[in-house]
Amino acid sequence: MFPNNTPVQEDTIMKTSEIKKVVILDELGHKYIVATLTDSDENEIFVLRGGEADQDHPSILKDLKAEISDLNVTIHGGGRISVDTVGRTCSLTETTAEPYIMISGTSGNFGSNRKEEETLSLLKETYPQCSVEVSY
Repeated sequence: MFPNNTPVQEDTIMKTSEIKKVVILDELGHKYIVATLTDSDENEIFVLRGGEADQDHPSILKDLKAEISDLNVTIHGGGRISVDTVGRTCSLTETTAEPYIMISGTSGNFGSNRKEEETLSLLKETYPQCSVEVSY
């Protein structure tokens, strides 16, 4: 029930199946967070959200919470991400002609990415044309 005693419609409750696993707003080397989202049926989904150029980690989390409405969020850390899906310059440290993803660093607010293997798998699944590397 909602606070005004209106019954909750089943079709208004968000499910994890409705969520995009990866959303990166700016691919040129900016901050990201990783999290597990859990719906009312205890279904979980692991997600990555990359922010815009000037966005900090708490702002990325705020945007994620606005996107997911009634799902529970567990943050697993964050850092910086750089994505080049077509082979321009896609590394924080070097230039390459190959499609490339680099994750690096740590979030001052949420700590280092404690789900690194899951993050790498998710990025490889989402961007199969890219090599994915971690640099700390």
